[in-house]
Amino acid sequence: MPDSLSTMIMTAFKKALAAEHDADALGKPVDICTLGQMLKSIDPTFSPHNYGEEKLKHLLQKFESTIEIKEDDSVYPSRYFATLTGSIPDEFATNTAPASFSHSTYDNIKRFAYILPQRYEELAGMALPEKWYFGSQPTPGRQYELLENYLNYTFIRLLHEGKILESASGMLAAFNTGLVDKKYEPIFALFEPNKNNQQKWFLRTFCIRGEGAEGKRLVREFSALPEAADYFSQPQDFIYDLHANPPSIDWDHIIIDNVDRIPIDFFNSLQMKTFVCKNCSKMSEEELNNYITELRAAFCEDRRAYRIAIALFKGAVEDTLKKVRWNYKTAIPMYYPRTRKINLLLPLCLVSDDKVDVALVVERTPSGQYQAHTILQLEWAYQNARLICRPDSDWLSSSLIEF
Repeated sequence: MPDSLSTMIMTAFKKALAAEHDADALGKPVDICTLGQMLKSIDPTFSPHNYGEEKLKHLLQKFESTIEIKEDDSVYPSRYFATLTGSIPDEFATNTAPASFSHSTYDNIKRFAYILPQRYEELAGMALPEKWYFGSQPTPGRQYELLENYLNYTFIRLLHEGKILESASGMLAAFNTGLVDKKYEPIFALFEPNKNNQQKWFLRTFCIRGEGAEGKRLVREFSALPEAADYFSQPQDFIYDLHANPPSIDWDHIIIDNVDRIPIDFFNSLQMKTFVCKNCSKMSEEELNNYITELRAAFCEDRRAYRIAIALFKGAVEDTLKKVRWNYKTAIPMYYPRTRKINLLLPLCLVSDDKVDVALVVERTPSGQYQAHTILQLEWAYQNARLICRPDSDWLSSSLIEF
């Protein structure tokens, strides 16, 4: 962690304003949500809880002589802005984040620990009943593929938050899986030092606090139990704000760069003059790159077809926003591990009004407007959404998605 909280806050102000092409940290209001993101980027373990406060707003109010907090209640929920009015005294220099397990060498759970395949079946049996595969029937050997993905990316999120703990004896490591048993008690993963393989740890078992030998061992070894991953620091990111404009979209990226994610029937409907549409699902990387190059050239020659493609996408987005207005749950929050941000998934029906083809990924920007980043095939969309919670949706269901 940086030498002091005051240094972090000053740096966060400068980074936030630099992102908006304004280098002056004094006198310029910064959305507190943006400031929180910048603090996290400086120190991934940062949390107001480390300084005895529930929210960043309350922590910043301790600097009342140098930071001014204002509320904008013209929107719901209200937004708060912080303005730096002077240099921040270094009065919190001795406050540091609690010690946590060092994980800098790990980028996935299988580098961290050796995991026997049957452990996934064990976890699925302990947790609330859930279907951990796509389609109506599991593919042999892939009946827990969604659970494997969930556990891996939950692990990565916990690394980012500093919530994977090692006991004082060094003989046990643990984390909160984010899943619960039938009594809604949290399920913890327990690891012991690994003497037989390259990974430092091996996954011994899953347990419930205080239950059975391993659950009692967990309580004995850890004075504070590992916390679950937190995705809810900015609740406004979880509901699409219909007061904002429709999302801004880079059409070249969405339509051309992601051609392999769009149904071939969509391109066939354009009736392009000089281009023969092909199924991209079996193409090699080289074949796909050549195909994208040919498609881009064809659109340059046939601007009418490109205008029709954009119009169809815009129509699909407009229909989706009508559905969101009718039922806010249509927009599903997802966690994107690469950027460590919460985005929203919007279903797009491109070929038929009664079938969702892809999910449009949109992010709420500091201005409150939305930017579309990409489109995802539904299996990818589901896996990213499941990291937060099991989607309660009529369009994003593991049963409706076939590989």
